[in-house]
Amino acid sequence: MTFGKSGDVACLDIAHVPEGRQRSRFLAVGSYDNTVRILSLDPDDRLQILMFDRIGETFNETMVPL
Repeated sequence: MTFGKSGDVACLDIAHVPEGRQRSRFLAVGSYDNTVRILSLDPDDRLQILMFDRIGETFNETMVPL
């Protein structure tokens, strides 16, 4: 998966699965261009970008409270 110039994926994190559900609702994607995107895993709008943010420094992991 790529997001534009230099937007190759650097890391992924899937939110926990809430009790009583079968799947997670969100996917966090960090890219080498220092951007973070939160994507929907809902079957009705799968991979729709819900949030986009550019961070000021490089990262190896991202923790986004979902």
